[in-house]
Amino acid sequence: MLFFNSFIFPLTQIIETVYVLAFRLLHSHGLAIVAMSCAVSALYLPLAALAEKQQEQERALQKKLAPKIKKIKAVFTGDERYLILSVLYRQNHWHPAYAFRSSLGVLFVIPFFIAAYSFLSHLSALRGVSFWCIRDMSAPDRLFDLGGLPVNVLPLLMTLINGLSGAVYDKAAATGDKVRLWGTARIFLVLLYNSPAALTIYWTMNNLLSLAKNLLAKLPKKRTDSQRETQLLPASAGNFALSLGILFVLTGIALPGFLLASSPGEFSFIGTTRSPFPLWGVTVIQSAGILLWGGVVYGLCPPGRVRRRLSLCAVLCAFWALTDAFLIPENFGYLTNTLIFSDPRLSPSSYKWFTLNILLLAGVTAGSLVLFRLKKTALLTVIQLIVLMSLAGFGAVNAVKVYQGFSVERALKETGYSASGLFAPQFTFTKTGKNVLVIMLDQAISGYVPAIFQEKPELNACFSGFVWYPNCVSFAGHTFAGAPPLYGGYEYTPQEINRRGTVSLADKHREAYLLLPRLFSEAGWQVIVTDPPFDCPPRTNLSIFTAYPRIQAKNIMKNYAPYWLGEHPETEGINIAGLLYRTLSRFSLFKTVPVFLRLFLYDGGYWLTAASLLTGEDVQGGLTETVIADYAFFETLPRITAVNSGADTYTALYGHLAHSASFLQAPDYIPVREATNRGNSLFADEAPYHMNIASFLLLGKWFDFLKAQGVYDNTRIIIVSDHGVDLHSPFPNNIKLPNGKSLELYNALLLVKDFYAPVAVDGALSEMPDFMTNADTPLLAIQDLLENPANPFTRNPLTSAKAQGVTITTIPRMSSGQHTHTKYKIRPNQYLRVRDTIFNLENWTK
Repeated sequence: MLFFNSFIFPLTQIIETVYVLAFRLLHSHGLAIVAMSCAVSALYLPLAALAEKQQEQERALQKKLAPKIKKIKAVFTGDERYLILSVLYRQNHWHPAYAFRSSLGVLFVIPFFIAAYSFLSHLSALRGVSFWCIRDMSAPDRLFDLGGLPVNVLPLLMTLINGLSGAVYDKAAATGDKVRLWGTARIFLVLLYNSPAALTIYWTMNNLLSLAKNLLAKLPKKRTDSQRETQLLPASAGNFALSLGILFVLTGIALPGFLLASSPGEFSFIGTTRSPFPLWGVTVIQSAGILLWGGVVYGLCPPGRVRRRLSLCAVLCAFWALTDAFLIPENFGYLTNTLIFSDPRLSPSSYKWFTLNILLLAGVTAGSLVLFRLKKTALLTVIQLIVLMSLAGFGAVNAVKVYQGFSVERALKETGYSASGLFAPQFTFTKTGKNVLVIMLDQAISGYVPAIFQEKPELNACFSGFVWYPNCVSFAGHTFAGAPPLYGGYEYTPQEINRRGTVSLADKHREAYLLLPRLFSEAGWQVIVTDPPFDCPPRTNLSIFTAYPRIQAKNIMKNYAPYWLGEHPETEGINIAGLLYRTLSRFSLFKTVPVFLRLFLYDGGYWLTAASLLTGEDVQGGLTETVIADYAFFETLPRITAVNSGADTYTALYGHLAHSASFLQAPDYIPVREATNRGNSLFADEAPYHMNIASFLLLGKWFDFLKAQGVYDNTRIIIVSDHGVDLHSPFPNNIKLPNGKSLELYNALLLVKDFYAPVAVDGALSEMPDFMTNADTPLLAIQDLLENPANPFTRNPLTSAKAQGVTITTIPRMSSGQHTHTKYKIRPNQYLRVRDTIFNLENWTK
């Protein structure tokens, strides 16, 4: 496994990338294999040429030494023979182990063959695909039968071409070399005779190109003055090695570590992979291929001009990668643990970054060349050592963060419920008093509501008494800054949080999440809070509630996936761990290329992998373990809800299902491995729509349960989201805002059902045009229930602050570690102000 990941994996990455690009260009799997063979041969032939030079030198030296060795062996014996031969070898700078060099050409074939075999033999996209006279490229060709036995022609053709190539090449070769060449051809015939036709097509093309190369090599060449030496740049093997070391540490340690450290919980407990460190470790091993293959190429190059130029190229590549990785950002939204960006598209500012990127790379190139021309390679070595140590330190800091985050996630997971108590009541409603239920649907999209109720008109009865407020705005496009106002009101909008510079940012968030639970618990209400997204981890650290024993806070949302999968054994989500093992290294490559190539490399979430060719292995819209867990939680709500005649209740439920983006099976919108029916909505091909309608359908079933238990009418229900999604979909009035984002990113979902709310005359969902924000949630929850409500932390009265409009922030998604101790990092141009109707562009100003 170590050999494969470090030596073979880089080749499989190249092969897969070329195959995907060729298929998209040629629209033929067979031609893509031919193109892939040509590309791999172009990559392999320079190495083969270098190996052949080594072989020629070895043969010439052996031919020169052979008579002397024969004479010594004929005259001397024992230790005397050994000593004399050792002197001869030392005088000619040779050792018997160097005979190994004569086999380099054959040995170099092996890694390329293993890489191609690994890729093509497992490529399910080839199943049942024909190419010319081959019926199925995933099986042996079996072009005809002989005496009732199928005959595979391609392996025989491959061996014939290989033999011709060997005959051209080995005319002057020694007997041992001829035996190796013909023996290798026969071995490949045996190994590949019953292999998939795709692999034999690939290897036949390789042999054909090798034959063409050998024939061209036999043509007479014009003599050139090979002794003429142009002015060369000084360089050392040390500069080359340090450059490889920088690239290795950057791509294998620093960048993957930074990603994992940004949210360790999201990369923990994925399938059978508990910790993020195995994911990181595999990436380190894969990136070690830079050192291994770089060392091989450098060792094969003859001393002198070629090595110096290779060193210069390595130095430039290292500094280019550093520049791209740390100085040029991309604004593609947040990144999920399936390596999917939330907003992967160019913005108006992207072209400024394009220009800056080119200028920086030109500056780095000029600076490196100046150091070489001035023969300042010692200074260059010092700079490289400083960079290498800095990257190693950066990786160590991230390792500590990953370990700390994983430790927290492990502790939270170990406090989960046992299987025996899994379906014990988690939510309680009273029949005799009042219930207030606040459901925060993370990233629910308000614009989908009309389409959802149009596709599923039966939801009107489930949501009887609800009022939809479409004219509702959130205060940020992500949970970290968008959720505190929802939970705590107008004192916790981004602008107000930054005005309180003496209180830490974490404490202000803590206040927001505790505000309503404290108010209700101190008024004698029974309070239940589940999975509050405090600082946005997969499992909330509930320690902020420990000082308040009357508040029941618990993490339960992720507990029901095993039960659900047990009842639906046919359903299987994407293997996220396997996905990350294959593509995490591509994220490093993504960060080290110029910004104008990043969307191309990202490839819509497929990272130029063959998954884009397979409907059943789609990552975009594919079924993840997170979706299964979120769906199972919502489906289980009736089963974990109890009814009594006790005290009034306040419940704050957090739901994550709408936050995902997977396609579900219509018409019931249930999780399946591959959705073959996406429904008939205008938004049927948008995965977020599937998540939103599934959320509504499951909540509708829960509300029907509450009605059957007699606790629906005496329950005030508020369904609200912290933000939306930057979708430029055909929503009504989905205008483009001054910052270039779509309105839906900041258009919060808000649905409210009051106590004993009347049902609309036509039975349809009621709609109100009032200007609202999700910071109105606390006021709606306590309305007419608590006298003179005030913030228990600041003692300020709870009031609305939207009469003159509100100010929202457009900062990208960030965690607490990316802000100051007391404030959000918001630049003056990262605010938008809106008033009255949010669907009128004239009401938005910067």
